[in-house]
Amino acid sequence: METGYKLPERVASMTTRFSRDVGEYKTVAAYMNAHHFALTADLLTSGFKSSDIENAVNSGEIKVAHWPAKDPKTDFYWASDAESQRVLDEMAEEATRLCYGQNSNEPLGGNFRTVGVEMGSQQRGLVGLIYAREQGKVREVDIDIMGDGCQPLYLAKGSFSDKLFEKFQL
Repeated sequence: METGYKLPERVASMTTRFSRDVGEYKTVAAYMNAHHFALTADLLTSGFKSSDIENAVNSGEIKVAHWPAKDPKTDFYWASDAESQRVLDEMAEEATRLCYGQNSNEPLGGNFRTVGVEMGSQQRGLVGLIYAREQGKVREVDIDIMGDGCQPLYLAKGSFSDKLFEKFQL
């Protein structure tokens, strides 16, 4: 029997922002309208209970995706209002552009660290990559090809690297 979204029992302590707003927002939807996106730890450190988050997802107030898709460490949440979509679309476009692998002069792909360096923070890189994955703009590959422990690797859909990884079923 399907019971809807349940918050994972264990989540990484990763956040997208420093939390100084404990109790400032009365609902998860109000938090998301103000900040557009969050990781699980963002919401928990802002004072929300697991049931608050689960109810917001199950009611359709916010969207959710696991990160990474294989063996998730946390969940990513986002609001679906026009302003949130605009902010996330811009981040996803930038993240996708930064992990393109079309020729030998461009990178093979990117992870949240390498993309984050170019975007100004690892948090922005991670958000951009997750949202780009959810929009079908990048492929998430469970491999640490860069040797920095920051997998997964992201490849722009349709890029040379994406086609190469597809051919070898990686």
